[in-house]
Amino acid sequence: MICLPTKQEIAVGTMFEWTPPNGFANRLEMTHTCVVALAMADALVKDIKDSVTKYCLSCVQSDGGFNDAHFKQSEIEATFSAVRTLNLLGSIELLPDKEKTARWILSKQNSDGGFGAFPDWGESFRDDEVMLHKEVKSPLSVFKFREDSSAHSSFFAFGALEPLGAVDQIDQKKLGRFLLDCQNKDGSWGYHPDDQNGNNITTCFAMVLLSKLNMLDEIDKEKVINWILECQKNDGSFSPYPEFTGPSMLQPLWTCRAAKALRILNAFHRINEWRYEEYWNNFTIRTGWDAVCIGLAVGLPLVNRER
Repeated sequence: MICLPTKQEIAVGTMFEWTPPNGFANRLEMTHTCVVALAMADALVKDIKDSVTKYCLSCVQSDGGFNDAHFKQSEIEATFSAVRTLNLLGSIELLPDKEKTARWILSKQNSDGGFGAFPDWGESFRDDEVMLHKEVKSPLSVFKFREDSSAHSSFFAFGALEPLGAVDQIDQKKLGRFLLDCQNKDGSWGYHPDDQNGNNITTCFAMVLLSKLNMLDEIDKEKVINWILECQKNDGSFSPYPEFTGPSMLQPLWTCRAAKALRILNAFHRINEWRYEEYWNNFTIRTGWDAVCIGLAVGLPLVNRER
């Protein structure tokens, strides 16, 4: 059994990222993550709610999309993070023009069905050094924007349109076909249809979207499950792909995403559960990301659960 963190541990770890008046870690992505963590800990006090709401609204652009200090144009993950945060705080109605935000997102759906407006992380998420840059350096110094479709931008677009009540305006059949085109022969999902190097974050995003689109029956589930299971390491955590040897600061993220994908596929029981539990029981919460990772890994809401 995984020993769940206490509310206090979650709240204390998360508040290390607090950078008012600019949300958490001066980023919309981290702000969304930390708000989710504080909600899990029942620790969203009024001052934080008000400050975060003001920060998110300050990041809306004239085209309806959002960005933060790290980008000079509207970006799909920043928009996802801002919209989901405002919705969680009960402040979605404070958006100056919800329809304009929805129109900007919908405008990013390409003819192949996928969505763009996402930074280019490189040739593939397999480059762990690129992933580390994403975490610790300003993306402006490393990445360029690309408007062509990706599985990641499609995940964020769909997730942003949900609280805006505009999912039905997506060409969902085309989106589903695009996602299926991103699957590799080994069962994993790549960033783009031509990315043959799959990773478990993209694979998880694909499982979430295909589930929502009611298209899971169109894939070889066993092949996907086997590929994810090959990513489990001796310490119980999951790597981004089977050949990765690590370690990495992103191990918790890869692990919780693998667990989420396996749960969607009703195959979580096939992991080495003893080692998996040992990994999380030796894990220390230091940030909001850590708290959310544990929440996803356990698959349960952590509110009102104490060690």
